[in-house]
Amino acid sequence: MPNQQQVQQTYARLNGEVFANRLPKIMVVFDDLSDSDVVGCWDPSTKRIYLDKALSPRQRQAVLLHEMLHVEQWYQRGRCNHGWFFQKRCKQIKRLHGLFVG
Repeated sequence: MPNQQQVQQTYARLNGEVFANRLPKIMVVFDDLSDSDVVGCWDPSTKRIYLDKALSPRQRQAVLLHEMLHVEQWYQRGRCNHGWFFQKRCKQIKRLHGLFVG
């Protein structure tokens, strides 16, 4: 599991590369999510992204990017879902940056 500083650096790098630094600073927290049906979660009430600590580095980046899209949705649209806006952004990120959104 990477340390807190590494994951915050990854968030900052992706924020710059993919979101042109439009996203606010968000705390990314590792947690044991094995009892849930998710491997990542954006919580607008705490302004935190939770990632399952069991994720591999490749999975971690994909899930972090997925949750960052939810942050973008929240600040642009006031809600989060996996609808057309989310799907469109996933395809756009893949096309423009070659990154997979998990």
